[in-house]
Amino acid sequence: MVFDSHNDPSNSQASGVDPAAIEQANFELVRRGFDPVAVQRELQRAANQVRRLLSENEQLRNRLAQAEQIDVEKLEPGQVAEALGLEAAQVLEAAHDAASERAERAEREAEAVTADAIAQREATLDEARREAEEIAEDGRLRGRDMVNEAQVVRERMLGDLARKRQTGRAQVEQLRAGRDRLLEALSIAQQSLDVAMKDLVESVPEARAAAERAGMRITNEVAPTVQHLEAEIEAARLVGHPLVEDIADPGSRDDTFVTGEMKALTHVDAALEPEPEPEPEPEPEPEPEPEPEPEPEPEPEPEPEPAPDLDAEARERAVSNATRALKKVLVDEQGSLLDGLRRTGVDAVAAVVGDEDDQAGRYEDAVLPVLQELAALHEAPEELAFDAAFTQLRSISLAPVRERLLEMAEQSDDVDALVDAVRGLYRESRSRRIPEAVHAMVVAAEGAVVLATVEGEVMWAVESDGPCGAECGDNSLAGAIAAGDPFPTGDLCPPAHPACTCRLVAAAG
Repeated sequence: MVFDSHNDPSNSQASGVDPAAIEQANFELVRRGFDPVAVQRELQRAANQVRRLLSENEQLRNRLAQAEQIDVEKLEPGQVAEALGLEAAQVLEAAHDAASERAERAEREAEAVTADAIAQREATLDEARREAEEIAEDGRLRGRDMVNEAQVVRERMLGDLARKRQTGRAQVEQLRAGRDRLLEALSIAQQSLDVAMKDLVESVPEARAAAERAGMRITNEVAPTVQHLEAEIEAARLVGHPLVEDIADPGSRDDTFVTGEMKALTHVDAALEPEPEPEPEPEPEPEPEPEPEPEPEPEPEPEPEPAPDLDAEARERAVSNATRALKKVLVDEQGSLLDGLRRTGVDAVAAVVGDEDDQAGRYEDAVLPVLQELAALHEAPEELAFDAAFTQLRSISLAPVRERLLEMAEQSDDVDALVDAVRGLYRESRSRRIPEAVHAMVVAAEGAVVLATVEGEVMWAVESDGPCGAECGDNSLAGAIAAGDPFPTGDLCPPAHPACTCRLVAAAG
């Protein structure tokens, strides 16, 4: 019996089973399925079994090949029996049968192991494919759900955008309609204003003529007699008419009759007339040659006189700039206070003017550059303090208004009454208190400048037609004293009182 190893089904090449391929087989990892470690372990065990069987088959094939290489004439069993004897023949036949049976059994086991490994591999591959399909299907379902959800969100966002767009268009159309209506109203108002201005311009001459005729008519009336006037005055006095109390001497009478309306018309004419062009200034005439002056005669030495105080022009400029700066802050504060009263009621009073330092700081910051400029004109130190000037500002202008407002806010919560009080108090402060405070501030600033720039003696100069009284007169009579020493009233420099108009001047050396 010849065993052909090339046609042997147990051959790994013929059967297509490779133990190394079985052992190194890799499968795709999936979320659900067999444990990859257990599958790999079983595949390795099957590969080892197949490798063992193939090794045994290889040994048998080698032995058979060696036997086939013996050039022995094939003998029939009878011939073998005759040659070797019956017993040897039986042994040889039994060995041959055992080898054949063993080879067949090895082939069957190898085929079974290979089939089992292939089956397990196919099962593993099928399970992996099934799990992959399940994962893919789950991913498709989740993706479809996400797409549907995104579609719903997209539709909702587009719906919101459409509604907002519609609302925006409606608002734009409303604004356009309002703008057109305002433009129409402005156009009508402009036309009415143009007509009113035209009527006003055309009626000025007529109004003046009517006023003059009325004045002439009153002027041409017969003047009442003295007896008649005295009788009317006596009758008014009997009924207690206030116009006849303490009648003063009328003095000289001007026969020219001018009414308030005529004055207003005169102002209107002046505003409508074009401004006259400035006349050219005449060329200066040539100055004559100066004649030789005679030699001056010796004059007696003058007695010491007070040196002139700070420049009047600089003082007026400082007063104007400081007044303008303070009134601007006052107007802003009034606007904030009125707006706060309309919004939050009486609490706005304490919020705007309750903090004394905060309120005064706004005014002091506004006027500080003006005072510094005044000091710089006279070469005063840059770090010069103006505490005395700011004290005048607080005491004259700020403190009375703030105290009055806080008092009214505590006594009443009537917003309308507070609004009227604010307007009245700030109107008074703008017209009276601010000018007085600015005057006192400039006086105090001048005194500080003189004390900072004069190293010798200073004098207290009283304004001749000012409101100062005996105390300031005592300071003036004190004469020249060292700069920085107190005057009889205890003051180092004016002002000695809120309305003081005195000046501190350097004494002539």
